[in-house]
Amino acid sequence: MDWYIRIVKAFIDRKYIVKIRMANVLIVVCALNVGLLNTVYAGNYYGKTVNIAIVTDGASENAEKHRELLQAEIRGLLEGEYSVNFLSGKQYDGGWALKNIQKVFSAAENNENIDIVIAHGLVSSHVAINTMHLKKPTIATLFLDSDIQSVPQKGKTSGRHNLTYIQHEKTFLKDILLYRDVAPFKTLAVIGDASMTEIAEFRRMLESAKERVKEDGIEFVFVADSGDVDSILAEIDKLITQNDAVYLLPNERLSQKQLAVLGEELLKRKIPAFAMQDNRVIEYGFLAVYSHENTFRRERRRVALNIKDILDGIPAEELSVHLEIDHQLYINQQTLTALDLGLTWNTLKRAKIVNTGLASSPHLSLSQMANVALENNLDLKIERKTLAVGRSDVDLVKAKRLPQLSLGLQQTIIDNDRAMFSNGSNAERDLSASLTLQQVIYNEAAWSNVSAQELLQKSRESDLLTTELDVIEEATLAYINGLRAKSLIEIETSNLRLTEANLKRAKRRVVAGVARRSEIYRWQSQEADNKRSLLNAKSTYKNSLLQINQLLNRPLNTPFVIEKIDKQHAIFEFNRKVTSTYLTGPSALVDFANRSEAYAVTHAPELKSINAVIAAQERLLKAVKRQYYVPDISLQATIQEHIDKNGDGDNYPQGVGINDTDASIAVVFTLPLYSGGERYAEVAQQSNAIYKLRYQKASLENGVKQRVRSIFNQLSASYSGIELSGNALVAAKKNYEMVRDSYERGTVSIVDFLDAQNQVFAAERSSANAVYDYLDDYMRYQRSIGYFFYFNDPQGIYSLMFNNSSNASVNTGVAP
Repeated sequence: MDWYIRIVKAFIDRKYIVKIRMANVLIVVCALNVGLLNTVYAGNYYGKTVNIAIVTDGASENAEKHRELLQAEIRGLLEGEYSVNFLSGKQYDGGWALKNIQKVFSAAENNENIDIVIAHGLVSSHVAINTMHLKKPTIATLFLDSDIQSVPQKGKTSGRHNLTYIQHEKTFLKDILLYRDVAPFKTLAVIGDASMTEIAEFRRMLESAKERVKEDGIEFVFVADSGDVDSILAEIDKLITQNDAVYLLPNERLSQKQLAVLGEELLKRKIPAFAMQDNRVIEYGFLAVYSHENTFRRERRRVALNIKDILDGIPAEELSVHLEIDHQLYINQQTLTALDLGLTWNTLKRAKIVNTGLASSPHLSLSQMANVALENNLDLKIERKTLAVGRSDVDLVKAKRLPQLSLGLQQTIIDNDRAMFSNGSNAERDLSASLTLQQVIYNEAAWSNVSAQELLQKSRESDLLTTELDVIEEATLAYINGLRAKSLIEIETSNLRLTEANLKRAKRRVVAGVARRSEIYRWQSQEADNKRSLLNAKSTYKNSLLQINQLLNRPLNTPFVIEKIDKQHAIFEFNRKVTSTYLTGPSALVDFANRSEAYAVTHAPELKSINAVIAAQERLLKAVKRQYYVPDISLQATIQEHIDKNGDGDNYPQGVGINDTDASIAVVFTLPLYSGGERYAEVAQQSNAIYKLRYQKASLENGVKQRVRSIFNQLSASYSGIELSGNALVAAKKNYEMVRDSYERGTVSIVDFLDAQNQVFAAERSSANAVYDYLDDYMRYQRSIGYFFYFNDPQGIYSLMFNNSSNASVNTGVAP
């Protein structure tokens, strides 16, 4: 009371009268009077125990769980102000019968020790709503459809003494028409608690609903739930076929296990099942539910807030009954596939597809991506075959230095007069066989070609390492791109949800007369743009998955799940450790960059490849110069046997001791004296080729150095950008919340509000991109130094670049 007197006295003091109008003083005094009355009213509860009775339709596993969660929510909110005592259990359990529910509800209302009554169930809520004279503040938590169910309403309140309830925007009838777009049906079996059939209004409501949907070609049948799944299924088998559907009303009697059995059996019968409220039934094979993942939590929170308001002095009949929940259509992809159903584009645009089967699909980690790419990538397979061809080239040139042995068979026919005068050395018809051995003793071209091909093979081996590094880089960047695209879907979805919520706010502002319809149109335009952006984001994500499958050389429609990389992933330890250990200042940063560059120049397979090519060209140049003074030396031996000689000249003259076997051996020295300037041209050609390669090497080396330093600079900036973009997102969200509240009060324009939302969207994208930009730079940095240390030994980079005695060789670094 003292605070009231002090404030009123201050406002009526003369020194304030000159500053404010008397009308404003009166307004403040009236407001203070209301506050005083509420304080006096609330004083009846403050500091004492509040007894709250929770009346339930009946006892069950689900009912007990929901009741405990509700009690915990209320205790958490009132803790520190009120001591709460809950009265529940058998004494306030309706036993799933209308008369018993009415009896226990009446007992709670008449109990002088009870301060507040909560009707926590479909039937108990009906009893509360239809009780004309409530003695205690009463909260009804559930009813079906305000369009066809009689509920007291005065504006946004109940208008009935001591009564408030929770009303959603969604209704029973709207659900049914929505679900028919998902799975066409003619007859709908509505499963509800058996106690509902005892309520005359429910029977009337069901008949009214039947009449309303009859023009849409839908027929209702009611299936009573007495807690026995077999009985429910037996009744369903009598009433509907697989061309029909099932609709589950809010249900607390069936346990989670029973719901699972019901969903499984309906799926076996090829009957689509829907639910009114609990989106958890999706897990049990139900096809769809139009709900919100936090519906029950939001309802419990509203009940707790209502109790707080009542205890603070606000009459129950003055509390808002509307609970705004942005409902979402959830569709079970696995059930959709099992029922062989398809969705329209219109349904897909507003639905969230769950249980896509990806959970059972193989997961793909970053390391697995690199390993599978190394094993299956087509470019690498091409390079490996190129290397195999190169090994054959080496074997071919080596073979020319080894002995060559050949067998010949020759049939010769000459004219008879020539044969007659040959004296037996050339028969008219001669069949002979020969065996020839050839051996190169020294040939500079052959010797140099072997050396050159061996060096070129080393170049090809380095080229393979280069391709492996490129494939790992391309694969990991594709993986990160997939993560980026996936995060964009989440961001676009979140932005769309914000726009949808703001569209509802605009509609309420128009109804309240504080905004023009142009605001609705503006938000509708924004909503359409957001939906288009979301579709583009989904398309980008699908394309990123196609790219991954293409890089891994597997069917493009192969399903898989890419594992998320968040800020706590081990991959971020590199920068944390390097920053804290080595990058302690500008000079340390320069030293790290110098060591990175030195390591890259030493181990880059591109440089090793061109070094080998230069060495091969130098060996060929040496061979060309030696041709001026080094002869070619070769040995050839032949033995020939005349197998069959006939005709004229087939015999040697009498007394000549010559047999039919001929043998010869020769050593040949060859030294070209003049070749028309060919050797001089070859020397010039090889010399110029070497100069060209050396220039290419210098250019390549500069490129390697520049790439290392450039990417290192990006890596240094992108890691810091993660924290900065996170701070920007926090600030953007705070700004959005402030602008949103001001927009609801009408103190800022829609332009300012849109700008605040766009800032949040941009900040969310920037924050996500900062993480993936760092990961991109992290992979590119490893590629630039020619060693993917993350996949092999996360600690290895320290010994490779900070231990001068390290003799580590280049390695792609991917663990098996």
